[in-house]
Amino acid sequence: MRVPSRSSHHAASLPRKGANVSAFACIPPGKKGKLACVTTRLPNEQGPKLGLSPRPLWHLSLAIAVGLHIFWPVSLPYAVVLPDFPRYILGSLMIAGGASLIAGAAHVFREARENPKPSSPSQKLLVEGPYRYSRNPMYTGGAMTMIGISLLLSSLWFLLVPLVTLVLVKYLIILPEEAYLDFRFGNEYRRYKESVRRWF
Repeated sequence: MRVPSRSSHHAASLPRKGANVSAFACIPPGKKGKLACVTTRLPNEQGPKLGLSPRPLWHLSLAIAVGLHIFWPVSLPYAVVLPDFPRYILGSLMIAGGASLIAGAAHVFREARENPKPSSPSQKLLVEGPYRYSRNPMYTGGAMTMIGISLLLSSLWFLLVPLVTLVLVKYLIILPEEAYLDFRFGNEYRRYKESVRRWF
């Protein structure tokens, strides 16, 4: 086995940016002739620390909206209610658009072999597909879907609940994600952030 020289007491060459590995460092043999090596966890292996997980939050929001619509139904204000046929068309388009955003974002993750879970570490900055138009297409798509349901059912709750949910998503999930991506990708993310809006 090759024993490192005195000049190699620092960590071995660190992996390139984005590599999902650990740094391996060895300390030269001491008086007892033993080689001490340690493995150090790199920062990019740790994802953002979120205040809440988005999937349970959206499930809870949907359950609350359904419950309120069933037990305390409130119709949309007359000022924003369209005639039935245009309302059904617009609502259907909103649902289709929201589902397409979610599906498109999921496809980008699969193609890049990235974990879509927001708390997972990111090895690549995803800017393809719907990410060219929105930095958060999954959250935007979820809100669009619920607003589409609001139009189909003429339900105020399916309009208000996702708006409240988006506020929670922004402060508990998106802002920590953005801070992590800024730290992780630096200027590359800052340029992307300047060219693409958070929602649309």
